[in-house]
Amino acid sequence: MILELRKAFGKKLRLLTAPQAAYAILLPRRLGQLHSDHDFALAQLSISVELDAIRHGPAFGNLFSTSGMGLTGFIHRSPLGRVASLRLMSLLSPALLAGNCYLPGETSDNDICLLPDGGLHLSGRITETQIEAFAELKRRLSRTMRTLGAVLVPASFSMAGPGRDVHYAATLPMRRNPEAFETNEYGELAGLPGLHIVDGAVLASLPAKAHTLTIMANADRIGRSLVKKCLTAELAAVV
Repeated sequence: MILELRKAFGKKLRLLTAPQAAYAILLPRRLGQLHSDHDFALAQLSISVELDAIRHGPAFGNLFSTSGMGLTGFIHRSPLGRVASLRLMSLLSPALLAGNCYLPGETSDNDICLLPDGGLHLSGRITETQIEAFAELKRRLSRTMRTLGAVLVPASFSMAGPGRDVHYAATLPMRRNPEAFETNEYGELAGLPGLHIVDGAVLASLPAKAHTLTIMANADRIGRSLVKKCLTAELAAVV
């Protein structure tokens, strides 16, 4: 909308995303057991890993019980037939944990552009930094899990490609002295006074850890400042 408002056809804006990977962990001691009726399906454990391949903060991820997940995704990755895979996964499921992991947005390479016909073109690329970081993470996860009596399932570690991201930010980043397509500390867009952006677009960086609460807190801060500004203006008008 901002690109269209400024008639900035062909203008590319940087889009930060948090590159992600998924994997499965096997707990041999739970083989043959059943899922508990009291399993907790949300994340049970979070991991934060400083990687040599990146300098913009740690990688961050979560581990989940598979009790609240369907088996379809696991079956599709199995080399066995559907029936055999279903039986195998029903047996393995209580002993499996599903994991994800994200890298900081600075490791991503994406842009967004408004086309002359009004269409929006998004472009994303897998970088060497992402490949190196996830390879390092895989090695360290494998070693750490072995020390805990668990196993990183071979071939389960997979990196998601561009377009499969779930965390986005920084197309209209906050700056101390904002220029075109940048915002000030209150989310006000340079060149368009009175227009305030309050979603993740105004974040200048994107950590690996989910930024949902950061967006909410920032939107609340900006909203409160605008309310205060409006009340002050109304009071001044009355006086």
